[in-house]
Amino acid sequence: PTPAIRGEVIDANGVVLAHNYPAYSLEIVPSQLEVKTDDMIEALRAYVDITDGDLRRFRKFRAEFRSYEKIPLKLKLLPDEAAKLAAQLYRFKGVEINARTFREYPYGQLTAHFLGYIGRINQKEKEAIDEMEPQVQANYKGTDYIGKLGIEQSYEELLPGTTGVEQMETSAGGRAVRRLASSPATPGQTIMLSIDLKLQKLVEDMFGERRGALVAIDPQSTT
Repeated sequence: PTPAIRGEVIDANGVVLAHNYPAYSLEIVPSQLEVKTDDMIEALRAYVDITDGDLRRFRKFRAEFRSYEKIPLKLKLLPDEAAKLAAQLYRFKGVEINARTFREYPYGQLTAHFLGYIGRINQKEKEAIDEMEPQVQANYKGTDYIGKLGIEQSYEELLPGTTGVEQMETSAGGRAVRRLASSPATPGQTIMLSIDLKLQKLVEDMFGERRGALVAIDPQSTT
């Protein structure tokens, strides 16, 4: 699977409220390794801070991915980590540094209550996906994230886009031999809201530390 870029969310004036940014990830292709996976990870620790959380996520992915697929070991490498390791990659067959996209909400708590967020697919959501049409199920093969609340959840059918596919011929041992066919991923749709971010900010500043809600009962103009 080739993951698609999630669609942006913008306000009524085109201000971007949710978007994606690129970052480098450390990934391993098990079928290409010439040493044991644990030995390779230990060697990589000299260049990258690999946490227990990174290892738990990697082992989870390892059980779900095929041996010729790229399995993330460390997400969002620091610039100095990526640079230091990139110069030594020739020593680590089966290890790659690849660009991935991550979700960002530039206005933080100002928009959090209606945007919601994306998070890892949990067991309950996975079971729900397994009940969906095959083409919908296939769309979640390229990602382990899903909209959890708010706009991200309400427009889950439109925001993720369509996962692309690379069809590979493999050897009996799972090593990739050649690419047979491929179809590119389609980015998700941009969602425009009726919300005006400037007005939202004005109202929040007026409320200060107080809790509450403001309703425009009889608006006569947009000025």
